[in-house]
Amino acid sequence: MMPDIAMCGDDECPFSQQCKRHPDSGTVPSKHQAWAMFEKVGPPTTAENCRGFEEIQVDE
Repeated sequence: MMPDIAMCGDDECPFSQQCKRHPDSGTVPSKHQAWAMFEKVGPPTTAENCRGFEEIQVDE
């Protein structure tokens, strides 16, 4: 089940596969999912420039 966070709809984000808010990372949204376009605070050179970036946590 999807956590209670807004998903990102930015189809051109270079970090979409590393962010749990984006479907490219494998996160499956629910049919009632909230979607957003998160504010960028600089050029897309680092993921931290996106206010919505949520890094995928890998359990080892």
